[in-house]
Amino acid sequence: WRPRSLGYYFTNEDDLIGVQKLDPNLLRRHKQRYVHVRRGAIKDQVLLEDSGEYESREPDPFIEGDCTAQHKWQISTFPSCNHVFEIDLTDLGAGSKIDERVRLVNNGYWRDVWFVQEYDGKKRALKTIRYEHDFELRNYDRHRKDALVSERLTASPNVVDIYAFCGNTGVFEFGDGGDVDDAIWPQEGSKSTLTMLERLRLTLQIATSLADLHNFDKEG
Repeated sequence: WRPRSLGYYFTNEDDLIGVQKLDPNLLRRHKQRYVHVRRGAIKDQVLLEDSGEYESREPDPFIEGDCTAQHKWQISTFPSCNHVFEIDLTDLGAGSKIDERVRLVNNGYWRDVWFVQEYDGKKRALKTIRYEHDFELRNYDRHRKDALVSERLTASPNVVDIYAFCGNTGVFEFGDGGDVDDAIWPQEGSKSTLTMLERLRLTLQIATSLADLHNFDKEG
């Protein structure tokens, strides 16, 4: 058994040209290749020799002094990688939005957010770590916490559900209403078009979600 291979082709302006499925059973003649190592990479390796720099890539300590975990689940992890691997990303760049199954819709500081459509038509949000961030223990632990909190809040109707988590990747309920920033400021520099009642409704939704986050274990 061999994993499926994909080839993504882009222009110099980062526009997608196309996607090609590569035959995993195709045997290629091995060629001698040279790997260029940039100066920045060598500098990073030297910095890692410094224990202080190495420690900065470690997860933040959860237990310090009198500060300990209230529950065992807080220091646990429950990955479900199979569902993540089942998501098909080969339709990236489909011509019609009606038929599209994959689309990059947004990003935060740490992760890109993709719209993905499963085999049964259900819409999901796939979050993957952004290219400029390293695959290091601190980031793995950061996204472990994110997935753990989402899993514990599944019972809340005010928080999007999580369906799978693996490493730095998560599969979440797709919120097709957009984000809060766009709802308040539809265009950069423009004033809000929301009525006072709509603002109150939006504020109530945010406050209720935060209340669920602080009280789902009934201990504040």
